[in-house]
Order: sequence, then C-alpha cells, then structure tokens
Amino acid sequence: MQIEPDADFSLGGAQPRYGLKYNYTITGAEFGLQSAPDLKLYVTGACRTEYSWLITNITGGFELYNLLGETTNNSFWSATRGEAITYPPQSRFSLFANTTLRNANQMAGNVSYAIAATLGNRTSTSANDKDPWYITDPRSDATAQTRDPFRIRTGRPALSCWQADTWSCCGGQERKGHMKLHELSGHGLSVPPVLLDVLARSLISPLPQRIGNGAGAAALASARSASSSVNGVLDAARSSIFTDLEPLILGSYIGTLNALTDTALYQVDVGDPDMTTKNLFRDPDSGQLLEGAGNFVVRSSDVTAFDLAGLITIGVITVLLVIIVIIQVFPATKLYPFLKNHQTLSSGGRPLSVVRNEMTGSHPEMSLFNTHRWARYKACSAVHLLRNTHEDDSGAAERVWICPEHMPEPSDEKTLRLV
Repeated sequence: MQIEPDADFSLGGAQPRYGLKYNYTITGAEFGLQSAPDLKLYVTGACRTEYSWLITNITGGFELYNLLGETTNNSFWSATRGEAITYPPQSRFSLFANTTLRNANQMAGNVSYAIAATLGNRTSTSANDKDPWYITDPRSDATAQTRDPFRIRTGRPALSCWQADTWSCCGGQERKGHMKLHELSGHGLSVPPVLLDVLARSLISPLPQRIGNGAGAAALASARSASSSVNGVLDAARSSIFTDLEPLILGSYIGTLNALTDTALYQVDVGDPDMTTKNLFRDPDSGQLLEGAGNFVVRSSDVTAFDLAGLITIGVITVLLVIIVIIQVFPATKLYPFLKNHQTLSSGGRPLSVVRNEMTGSHPEMSLFNTHRWARYKACSAVHLLRNTHEDDSGAAERVWICPEHMPEPSDEKTLRLV
C-alpha cells in the first residue's frame, strides 16, 4: 500500500497545483479465496487539481463546479457567504453522470471521478500558504481579539481523479477492469462464478468515490474538527488535500480486501423485495444462496483456528489425561475372557459349559453373563490374579470365587495352599 504526493504535478502561483498518487496489490489468498492463490488485483490511482471545472463569475454568493466537464446533471454549488459557511464543509465525489461515458470507463477498467468541496471564504484559526484547497489570506475585518483571523481563498479547484484496476492470474493472463474478471475462468481460474460476480460488482466503482459520498460531512479530515462542527471554522495549517484523501484511500484498500466478507455479512431481511440487490450472494429469482457462495475464508478476530498438528496434539494430551485419571481413581483390574464351551478347564477335565451351568443358580454374575452373550470380558480386582494360584488340600482347582473376595487368610473357612 503506497500513497504519496505526485512530485511532477506541483506548482505555485495564482493557481497552485497539487497531485497525489496511490497503489496497492491484493492477492486471491488475501481475498480469502481457497482455490486461487495466484490471483492478484493491482490498483493504481491519482488525483490532481482541476481549475477548468470552476465557474468564478457567479453572483449571489455561490461558486459553481461542472464536475468532469459536464454542464448538466453533474454540477456542484459551493456557498461563499452567509449562514452556509458556518456549517462543516460539504464535499461531492462524483462519477460521470452520462451513462454511456460511465459504462465506457468501467469496461476499460480506468474509471474517472471528481471531488469538490465547499471551502471558499471560510474562516481559519491559522494560515496556509501552500495547499491549493486551504491557502489563506488575512481577514480584512480581523481585529486583535479575533480568534480566527484568516480566510480561505475563493476559487478553490476541484480534483480530477482516476483509478485503474487490473486482474492477473494463470501464468500472466491479465484483464483490465472488473467487468472482464469472469474471462479469466477460461484460462484456468478456479473460482465459483458467484464469488467473481461479487468481486466485480462490489468493486466496479472506485471505493474512494463511494466511501467519500457515504461519509457525507465527515468525508474531509478538516471537517471533523470540533471548531468546524460548531461554527464552520477550520484549521488551515493542519489541513491539506493529502490529509483529506489519505483516510479515504486507506479505507478503500481495507474495503477492497474485505469485499467478500463485507458482502456476506450484510444484513438483509429475507422478506425484503430488494434483498437480491443488497446481497450479491443470493439468486435474484429464488432468493437462495448461490452455489459456491461459501467457498472463501472469513477473517475475524472472534475466531481462533488450530492447524492439524495442534488438533492432533490436543487429542493425544486428552487421551493421556483420561488414562491417568482412570489409573488414579480405579484399582488395578484384571480382564480375562470367558472361554467358549469347546475349551476345558485345566483341572478336572469338565467342559466349561457344565461348570457354568452348575454356577448359574448360585451366582447371579454368571446368569447375567449368559443373558448378555456378547460380553467377552469380565473385570475383577487384581487380587484374583493371586487367588487363581491357590488350591484346596484335595488338589482341586478353586472354581467358585467372586470378585469382592480378598486374598486367602489363615482364618478363612476354606483351606487354600499356594501351588
């Protein structure tokens, strides 16, 4: 992003001139497009003072500007005396009123616009001897007690501006202007048509012109001072064409960067008959979102995203913490399978099914197991790993024991010995 004075367009004298130029580049990734990282929009623009649009011999306390040289439908009147000059200065940001000229501009991708402001004959608290918009003379009616002893000269110029927009992608393919953006789809640009349409239509007019008109009386930096709001008095020494236009151009860069996001977040009433003209993501007939409308990334400070490695790390840490909690809270356990009835016990040679049937009546746990045939494992206290190594005096394996039992002790009714 670059904004700087145009050194080739600066001249003093009776009609001092001034110019500035700006440029910025925005990539497909910065737009939020997921499938077009090589897409680029290159914007260049400039503004220069233009005296030929001003008609000076107007009586009645007004100056007339025929913006962009159009004498009909594009005139701007600036009051130079009376109550009007006690209000904050007003401004006008205008495209060609002639539809044919305006459409030709947009098709060529180099759009002209004009800026004029009601600054002539306003009082100022300070002097300015350089800037064409704010150059001052001492007031003839000023006294030692006058707090605003200067007055801005009449005959201030308008500004003639232009902005050129160039799209490029796909190995050097370029298109001038937003009206031809869709043509890049035939050269490998993989972006849903609805997103290209939103970009083309939302950026078709230069954003400095649109933002300036939308800002109204706050468009000029000089009009935002407290004294200007109270009685129309300006601080000419701290005002300039550059300080007036710089915020508009910076806002244009941000507005261009967020063209997709701002359009998506635009609040509309589904029942509004003009809904489709207010939100470009919707079908003009059905009012439904168009296919591919969500294929871009919305940047927001309210959202925090992890990359894949971060998500995996969080999952692993969670599992480890769960395992640690289980180990600390529950006693050590033993899992052992209930064998199918084709297998036999290690002692006695009887099928497990016979033993299991014998135990069913007196042991509810075995009955529960028979009911739930899909159960494959039973959990018991780790003490049974040791109980299973004990036999009674007859040498027969201890077959009947339940989970709540503890290790055998001398006081037990059953006599067990370690095998």
